[in-house]
Amino acid sequence: VQPDRIAGLEELFATDAGKEIDCVVLDDGFQHRQIARDLDVVLIDASRPPDRDALLPQGYLREPVSALRRADCVVLTHTELVDDAEVDRIGRWVDEHTGSEPLANTAHRWASLDVIDSEAESLQEPGWLAGKRVFVVCAVGNPQAVRAGVEHLGGVVAGMRALADHQEYGIEEIRRINTRIQETNAEVALMTKKDWVKVEPDRLSLRARIVIPRLDLAFEQGLESFNQRVLSVL
Repeated sequence: VQPDRIAGLEELFATDAGKEIDCVVLDDGFQHRQIARDLDVVLIDASRPPDRDALLPQGYLREPVSALRRADCVVLTHTELVDDAEVDRIGRWVDEHTGSEPLANTAHRWASLDVIDSEAESLQEPGWLAGKRVFVVCAVGNPQAVRAGVEHLGGVVAGMRALADHQEYGIEEIRRINTRIQETNAEVALMTKKDWVKVEPDRLSLRARIVIPRLDLAFEQGLESFNQRVLSVL
């Protein structure tokens, strides 16, 4: 979580545990150019491809698409949110801009649900959500993917509060969410684990059962090729 990745690594390597480490994975490290790397894997969200985006501040791109040529490989994510024709179209676009097609296509699957209320916690099958009125709360980069996950499992999205990515939850925000839960007659409030760790200390102030999906990343194609590419540098 150290914004200065080099300083964070130096602190890690100075510890007894850090001295044993010989492989480091940087999440969201493509722009940390001062760090030498052995493998650059760029993930592209199929529901928000770069050719339909723009550079900051107009869009979400931190670099022009020409920067993709630095990548060793590209992996498509969230292919469950688009049809096969769009996956193929993005693949051709990636080939045009990098010289090769995506190494793998992946989809996010909700494997199970953590259901939490003031008295108990339980682990439920994804189908538990079917037919229930759900209020979606999230502060993530792609909130529509969370909504789509609810609808895919047969949940009814009664309302949604989508905050800016990484935004904190204050007392006033929790109050607004409670009001919307009541207004929409929602049976449960669904949020990501990323949101829950921010809300958990005040969870009793949320007036609903909380549902947190547990995600699996499923390789639709390219798993063997991806594994070989990673192992080749290890």
